[in-house]
Amino acid sequence: MNRRTHSIFWQITGFMVTSIAIVIVLVWLMNNLFLGRVYQSTKIRSMEEVFEILDDAADEGYLYEEEYAPAIERLCANENLSMMVISSDGTVEITSVNENSAMMDQLYDLMLDRRSRHSRVVIANDDYTIQRNLDERTDTDFLTLWGTLDDGNLILLRSALQSMSDSAAISNRFLLWIGLLSLGLGVVLSAMIARHLTRPVYAMTEISKRMT
Repeated sequence: MNRRTHSIFWQITGFMVTSIAIVIVLVWLMNNLFLGRVYQSTKIRSMEEVFEILDDAADEGYLYEEEYAPAIERLCANENLSMMVISSDGTVEITSVNENSAMMDQLYDLMLDRRSRHSRVVIANDDYTIQRNLDERTDTDFLTLWGTLDDGNLILLRSALQSMSDSAAISNRFLLWIGLLSLGLGVVLSAMIARHLTRPVYAMTEISKRMT
């Protein structure tokens, strides 16, 4: 391979490897900057859907039946939610946690607007309010939905945001390893493609030399 062909080979290889590296970096940055927001938006939609399901069940009158308890457990497990339903006289009708007092205190604080400076309302309507708040007792961020069902009972749904942060961190690490592997494969494939593309140039150069 002469100097000119060698230069073309490295130009093509360098361009393809650089393009792959830029795409990987852009994907990693997008994932790092926006995955948490997308995850939170998805969790908000899930909490709204769970509220609607439970509200319909309360309206139909079977929310508190024993046969419906497994469906509630599945909802909480699948969506990674803690849930509590409290009647107007303070009786816990449904709960998915062992320790009720902490969630009851949080619900009453939210109802009385005793929010900490770390609390931020995300969505508010006539049926429920969704907000992001810090549980100062455990120093844990939560996404919390609280509101009133059609039967008049109070409901509290919450999900720890730490699980979202952990999932985003795991995704970023996985993407980093995939990016490094893709970059290595890209270098090899780029070299092979560049060699294939420059082979006719090299052949034509040799023919030109012989003709000269």
